[in-house]
Amino acid sequence: MERFGIHDVVVLKPNKADVGSAPLGQGVVYRLKDSSITVAFDDIPEEGLNSPLRLEKVANEVTYRRMKDALFQLSKGRQQGPAADLIPVLFGEKQPMHSKIVVQFTPFNNNLDHSQGISIYYGI
Repeated sequence: MERFGIHDVVVLKPNKADVGSAPLGQGVVYRLKDSSITVAFDDIPEEGLNSPLRLEKVANEVTYRRMKDALFQLSKGRQQGPAADLIPVLFGEKQPMHSKIVVQFTPFNNNLDHSQGISIYYGI
């Protein structure tokens, strides 16, 4: 069984549709409960909603493109920008360093839920 998470991109299809068939709509998982999934759609499908349906998780194209670009830059051995210190660590040329600096962080919006918030990890 496929597991869904908050912010997953999904498509809505008729239950009997082939895997490669066109979806009725595409949306993002907004909320998960034990017995329900809430999906936010840009455009609400007008047809096909009277029969059994299924959700399929699909790759997030923006994330895929960013990952592909990052791998391309790494393959070129690019040694500039914010990842310059990361490349030698990724390829085993340097040991990772851990920061002992405590970062003070004050969120500008205290009304964000866990999926919208930012987690900060401190070095050991």
